[in-house]
This record gives sequence, structure tokens and C-alpha cells, in this order.
Amino acid sequence: MIFRAILTVICQRVGDGPPARRRRKLWPRRCIIPAPTQESAVSVKPRVLAIEDDANAFELLKIALRHLPLEIVNAPSGARAIDFLNGEVPALIFLDIDLPDMHGWQVLEAFKDSGRIKQTPVIVLTAHKEPVHRLIGSLQSVAVYLNKPFKSDELQQHVRQLLQL
Repeated sequence: MIFRAILTVICQRVGDGPPARRRRKLWPRRCIIPAPTQESAVSVKPRVLAIEDDANAFELLKIALRHLPLEIVNAPSGARAIDFLNGEVPALIFLDIDLPDMHGWQVLEAFKDSGRIKQTPVIVLTAHKEPVHRLIGSLQSVAVYLNKPFKSDELQQHVRQLLQL
């Protein structure tokens, strides 16, 4: 039964089944190839921007979110984030506070003031546990503030909620 199911899938991809053996009719003469639906052809993953200078932290973020239908793009510096955000508005932003060229809060403030990402939710992922950073985050209308190391299931839950996945 499993073998037949596997060959059925192959048959659907190729268009014809394997030749019948010993005069048994195991396969129909023609296989039906399902037409792709418009929904599957048009489905686009939400684009998410991670502003993270640490390549290992970015990889961990991608691993934590691998089961969600997202396209994750990284900007390893404040300047790269500004370049990206000038051209495109992502569905969600992950922000690290410590960046090599400028402070993460400066990047966020510049774009919140310009109105470019006013409606875009921001999740702060940082090692800073000081209350002052949480206060700044609430003043900047940050949706979620998580400390590193974060729990992947908690992060997934927040992303699902914010993007309504």
C-alpha cells in the first residue's frame, strides 16, 4: 500500500505510471496531474527584517523560526538597516540594541519619527536586562521585548500573534 502511494506520487509528477507486470492492472492508463491552484502559486511569505550584528545570533533566530512561513533578511548594522528600510517596509522587525555603528534605539527612533514603519511591529531581542531599556522600548512602542537567550516557542508565539499566522 505504501509502495503504491509512493508510485502514485511519482506518477502524478511524471505523467504516466510504470508499465504493468504480469498482465495485472496496477495502474490506470493515464495519471491525472492536479493543476496548481492560484493560492499555492501566489502565496508569498511575509518579509521580516532582523537587525542583528552577530551572525550566530541571526542563525539562532532563523532556526527558532524555521517552522513559520517567513522570509528573514538580516541587516548587520544600523546603516544597512536604514538602507533596507528606505526601500522596503517589512512585516516585522527584530531589533538588537547593540549595533557596531549606531545604537538600535537610534535606528528605531529615526524610522518611527519619519512614519515609514509606524505600523510595523518591532520585537527587541537583546542581552540588556536593565529596566531603562524596557522603558525606552515601551516609549518607542515596541511590541515585544525579549532578553537573550530567548525561548524559541515563546518567540514563535509572539510572531504568530503579531503577524496573525
